[in-house]
Amino acid sequence: MRDVEIGGEVCLGSGRPLVWIVGPGDSQDESQLAPTAERLKKLSEKLGVPLVFKLGRGRESLDDPGRENRRELEFEKLAWIRSRFELPVLGEVESADDLEAAGQLLDVIQIPDFLCEQSSLLAAATATGRPVSVQRARFLSPEALSRTVAELARGGGSGLLLTEAGVCFGYENTLADMTMIPRLRALGWPVVFDVAPLCRCLGGGRAASRLPGARESLVPLLRAAIAAGAAAVSFETGPGWAAAGHGRPSLEELEGLMLELRGLADWMRLRGYA
Repeated sequence: MRDVEIGGEVCLGSGRPLVWIVGPGDSQDESQLAPTAERLKKLSEKLGVPLVFKLGRGRESLDDPGRENRRELEFEKLAWIRSRFELPVLGEVESADDLEAAGQLLDVIQIPDFLCEQSSLLAAATATGRPVSVQRARFLSPEALSRTVAELARGGGSGLLLTEAGVCFGYENTLADMTMIPRLRALGWPVVFDVAPLCRCLGGGRAASRLPGARESLVPLLRAAIAAGAAAVSFETGPGWAAAGHGRPSLEELEGLMLELRGLADWMRLRGYA
């Protein structure tokens, strides 16, 4: 498996420490950005865990005339986080129009699941020289991404991450199939397990905190993904989320979670399983 370096500080690959890709779930809530980034930076330094900051958000229409300006503003927020807290940052693009700003302001460019086979977008993202994270579409097999991997390899670039975020199961539901992780690893690049989509519905307007068992399932899913060989885990977090009833971990719970999962990840790597 090839190594992928992010921002000169973080490296993903076989035998490398588990990487955390985390951040607040709503890029519009600016009140959470600085406190979350500051806490994550302190945890990263205290525990010695490599960390990448991300912003979670909802989908926008590509026809929305204000979409491009909002996306650039989002990238600028991430660039401020990178500068202020010295954390590498990840942002998502949905159009080639986003890539000029993304290439200048981000450390990792993420391609969402529904665009993972868009050849022109993938080629343009690779041409920025940034590592590209491609999320597997929930209806595609891991092997179907071999075409994407080949296209990105031909384009050069500085590395590829394959992101696993579950499979479709009926309406409004996403399930984790851990066999996807070793199958994606077989394509030769590090795999990121993103648990966020598994804590919320695909439709129906129900919040993540309303999903039965979402919060209780999150930690077992993360354990399973690490045991299956994930190089990184990704989810959303923020201050006070436990008290607010979110289906995802709060910043206050994160230190204990990092210590537990780092121990499991180190055991896997010590024995050459990841």
